[in-house]
Amino acid sequence: MKTRNSFVSCADGIWLLSARLVFLVVVMAAILISIQPLSAEDIAVSPFELIDKLQVAANVSSVEIDQLTDSLIKLGDSALPAIQEGLAREDSSLNTHLLRVLGGIPGDGSTSLLVSTIPMNQSAIGRLENREIRRELTPEELAAIVTVIKSKNVASAGVAARVLAKCIKVPIDVRINAILPPFQEAVITPITLERIPGSYLSPRVHSLNQFLLAFSYIGEPTRPILLESRAKKTDGELGKWLLIALGMAGERGMANDLRQLVQDDPDRYVRSVAVRAYAHSAGADAIPFLQSLLSNDMESEYYHFPNGQPMLLIRNAAKGELARIARESR
Repeated sequence: MKTRNSFVSCADGIWLLSARLVFLVVVMAAILISIQPLSAEDIAVSPFELIDKLQVAANVSSVEIDQLTDSLIKLGDSALPAIQEGLAREDSSLNTHLLRVLGGIPGDGSTSLLVSTIPMNQSAIGRLENREIRRELTPEELAAIVTVIKSKNVASAGVAARVLAKCIKVPIDVRINAILPPFQEAVITPITLERIPGSYLSPRVHSLNQFLLAFSYIGEPTRPILLESRAKKTDGELGKWLLIALGMAGERGMANDLRQLVQDDPDRYVRSVAVRAYAHSAGADAIPFLQSLLSNDMESEYYHFPNGQPMLLIRNAAKGELARIARESR
């Protein structure tokens, strides 16, 4: 009797387990049935087809634009041949979005394609400002970049200067000689500029700061010609900005003058960029003075954070430079 009861108990357990398994299968089947089948749009299409769709969407301001550009960006380098073909269509609306796509694809391939676009579409320069360009430029590409640097549009000229500074296959003297004269011209003949969206600097200082960044990218090789230029003009507005440029290029002998500029210049935005120039000039020796600036509460008139908090110009510049020095000392 005991054996029979054990057998019954075991059978009951197997039945219960089977019932539970059946229940799980039914639930899973219901879930699968409820899932909608993939539409044709959900199925992966070629980059060429995506660009065809983007061209249609771009000319009717379709809400599909963001989805299509994101899809192309995700394809990475595999989308480059199709993007190149799309750019050749010379559709200005389409090209605007293709440049955005190229800006979102990292690597030398997309960088090279952006550079090749500059002679036909100078707005491509804006997608290159934070990239190192590791190939040689054609004469047409170099000429197009230099043309923008020499233009009267100071904001665009500064961005183009940054791009040229990072063209490492272009001879250094060519880069410097293309960047320095327009920088000096922009200093001595200021023009009225509109507010720069997203910038915490005044429009003039923001635009000149683009040139300063170009000098910092090239670094040491810019120092002799900057020193020569400043020897001819040590005072006034041009002398001041050449001093800041030398600091950004890492010229050690400018540290004391730059520190004085941080303390005394009447323009808060000049003082802000001078903080960075001083730190580049003084290196680790800048740390005590930078730390003393962390209590500075000078606000930007041009920018507040999304939460309404003000941008504290001098304090944030000092914090950024302290962080940079710490990174570079590791």
